[in-house]
Amino acid sequence: MPYKDQDAAVALVYADQCISAIRNTLYAARLRKDRRPALARLLAAISAAEDIQSRRMSMRMRGRIDDTAAHLDALRRKKYGDFAEVFPKLAERFVRAGESKTSEAFQQFGEVAKNHYDRISEIAHRQRDESAIFFLCQVCGYISAGFAPARCPVCGAIEARFVET
Repeated sequence: MPYKDQDAAVALVYADQCISAIRNTLYAARLRKDRRPALARLLAAISAAEDIQSRRMSMRMRGRIDDTAAHLDALRRKKYGDFAEVFPKLAERFVRAGESKTSEAFQQFGEVAKNHYDRISEIAHRQRDESAIFFLCQVCGYISAGFAPARCPVCGAIEARFVET
C-alpha cells in the first residue's frame, strides 16, 4: 500500500522513537550498573517519554477500526506476502552481506508469518468462534494452538517461554 507523504513521516517518527526508547532503556540499565543513578533515571524518563510519543504516532497509524472480516482478509494477504516474498528476500540479502544472524532472524520471521497465516486461515472462516486456546512463543512469536510445545518449532525455545493468550 503506497504511503502518502504524511503517512511515511509518521511511520519514520514512530520507528525512530521506538528505537531510541529501547536504546535509552538499555543505556539506563548500564548507567545504574556504573553507579550513575541520576543519569540512569534521566535516560529512563526520556525512554518513557519516547514510548508516549510512539504510542501517539501508533494511534495515527492504526487508522479507523472497521469491518473485522475485511481486516482478517487483509491480514492473511499481508502474512502470505511476508512469508512468501518479503522475509525470504530479506534473509537472502543479509546472507549475501555476510550477516548470518540477521538472515536467520528474517528466516524465522518468515516461518512465524506462515504460522500466523495458517492460524488465521484455520479460525477465521469458522461459523462459530469456539474458545480456542493459543500459546505464544515469547522468543520468536510462533503461535501454538491448544498447547505449549516442549520446544518451539521455529526457534527451539523451551516450553516455559510460551505464554497462554
